[in-house]
Amino acid sequence: MAHAMKKIAFLCLFLAVNGYVIAQGQYNNWHFGNGSSIHFSPGAAVTNNSQIVSSSACASISDTLGNLLFYTNGDTVWSSDNTIMPNGTGLFGNSNVQQGVLIVPNPDTSNSKNQYYIFTIGSPIDGTAKELRYSIVDMNLNGFLGAIDSSSKNILLDSNVTEKLTATKNSNGIDFWVVSRNLGSGLFKAYSITKNGINTEPVVSNAGLPIQNGDYSGAIKISNNGCWMIATTKGIFKDPALVELLHFDNSYGSVSSGFSTTSIHHPYGLEFSPDNTKFYIGQNDESPVYQFNLNEEEDKNILPSQLAVSDIYSATYAFQAAPDGRIYFVTQDSSSLGCIRNPGNYSLYCNVDSFAIVGLNHTTYCLPNNFNLTYKGALSCADKIQGCRLPLNKFMPNAFTPNGDGLNDCFGVSQIIKDSLPFIDFAIFDRWGNKVFYTTNIADCWDGMYKGKLSDQANYVYYIREKTDCGYAFQTGYVILIR
Repeated sequence: MAHAMKKIAFLCLFLAVNGYVIAQGQYNNWHFGNGSSIHFSPGAAVTNNSQIVSSSACASISDTLGNLLFYTNGDTVWSSDNTIMPNGTGLFGNSNVQQGVLIVPNPDTSNSKNQYYIFTIGSPIDGTAKELRYSIVDMNLNGFLGAIDSSSKNILLDSNVTEKLTATKNSNGIDFWVVSRNLGSGLFKAYSITKNGINTEPVVSNAGLPIQNGDYSGAIKISNNGCWMIATTKGIFKDPALVELLHFDNSYGSVSSGFSTTSIHHPYGLEFSPDNTKFYIGQNDESPVYQFNLNEEEDKNILPSQLAVSDIYSATYAFQAAPDGRIYFVTQDSSSLGCIRNPGNYSLYCNVDSFAIVGLNHTTYCLPNNFNLTYKGALSCADKIQGCRLPLNKFMPNAFTPNGDGLNDCFGVSQIIKDSLPFIDFAIFDRWGNKVFYTTNIADCWDGMYKGKLSDQANYVYYIREKTDCGYAFQTGYVILIR
């Protein structure tokens, strides 16, 4: 019984977040790590057994109804019945590559073209020279369990690539772009996939910074609206470790130069919020999860908006948005997954849970390399939504005295903000990070009580979030409780 219970983890309901859903069934089954899998369904996610063995590279795909089709570690492909697919071994991927495998469907959804492309990064020789290749899975073969034809296996697209591999929808809402990054240069290559197949002549963009000393590790991802690209490079020894903010044009497959920072020592995994307003980065070293705000009025202020939004972990690895609208991530405690429950919310309101899923088979550093497979109505970079993060500029008292004398007994915003607001978020935290007060009612205020007891005389931190015509405005500060 204990062993069975270890395989089950309670999760939140399967919901869309702010109207966005990562996929419509195609990502309902995750297979990753050493024998771990999760099935997302309305109401729960359950960990099951899997045949996969991988430290970093993994991908899985389901049909639109959420039925598992197949999964892979970049070397072996398993069918939905957990058996190895015919001709499904010997792919030239490498299970130690973070984004080492990616599954993209053929845009032709007719029964005659029930096919999927498996892109791999690895080497057929010794694993040092990274190559980008693809193989085709035909789901009409093997009794509709799928098989790989030998004539469409390990086809070379590029050599001397890094571990960075992702995809996104074309702005036409039908086709796809598969994007990789070259080693030792700032080159990005975007391969177009249409119903006619892969265009092996990529769109080449010299937009990124050169990668130092052969550091091929890190990740790239494109936002759900096809506008932003984030790239991380972990860094070797004392070399600069880069986070790059770039623009992607999902009409033409081009990458445009942007901004960079070395403020994170070993940046590694990353992910966008489903609503395209935030992105998150972890570090392959001791650090918290960092949030960046894409709703800054000017692009140059996005990377400086970096905020720590979690506890400090000894390390974090892969990050991946899930069908429930949340972002899951791997920590050093590789038998559990952390979770960003509300990734579109600012600062600590994003609600990071360190142990959202427990009971996974030990030792995993990867999560499936998914992308915005079913997103509709993607925007071009020229049409990106501009938000703002303006200070409220409201004077707030820096002290209050909840002693029952009717003077300054309660700390709130109702006397300060007189506007009729469509939304207000007001929270107060003590020095240990406990949320001692929270309300969405502008008339409420804190009377100095916490869990039915008098709070200590001390400094407290407050956060105010107000909805404006151009997004959300925020104000933070300190208040002293005096008794």
